[in-house]
Amino acid sequence: MNLLLFVALVTGIGATPQGWTPVEKGVATSYDLDTRGLEVQATAKEKVLINTNIGSMGLGYDGSSYNYGIGHCQTEPDWVKFDKQPPTTTDSINTWKLIKTEEAFIIGCNGMELLELRFEDGGNDCASNWAGVTVKDFSFNPDHDKGSILYRPVYCPEKENSKGELVIGAERGTMMTVKCSKTSVARATCSEKTTEWITGICQGQLYVSSC
Repeated sequence: MNLLLFVALVTGIGATPQGWTPVEKGVATSYDLDTRGLEVQATAKEKVLINTNIGSMGLGYDGSSYNYGIGHCQTEPDWVKFDKQPPTTTDSINTWKLIKTEEAFIIGCNGMELLELRFEDGGNDCASNWAGVTVKDFSFNPDHDKGSILYRPVYCPEKENSKGELVIGAERGTMMTVKCSKTSVARATCSEKTTEWITGICQGQLYVSSC
């Protein structure tokens, strides 16, 4: 394999570091939130407001505490204070994690889980709108989202290697094992022509790529 190509595959040269994508406000992005989850880097204490084909999800700060709002899932007030508050960071940037399952929303920030809201407990029309319904796209609200900077999947997407063998997605940053075919894997390297199983760290880029 060409050395420069090998370095680019391992380090992600030419891509936003660690798989992050710059936020473009008001631009709809096709995205399966149910299988990929979403991480958002945002300026601390600034509002994050995400519109989807089902409803909106908001994260805010009221001057003393962080709160959240999920369309169809709350009665008054529109914003609800998190029972736990996220840890602060030295760079004034929050990393929010948003995960939707068939039964609940899970929200975390800076490595701490803050909320697991089961749709059946959400009030209003929460379950009928969100439960078992796929989020197909999202956009960052151009008028009210003041904090979002970058986003990326929580879970790395499934990929096929050059032999057509499926490499299952894993949560970003966790160790994963893949079968190689004459190529390299992010943070781990296969020698030429090997078909051994090796371990690497999921980075949301390309797990296995042909030479």
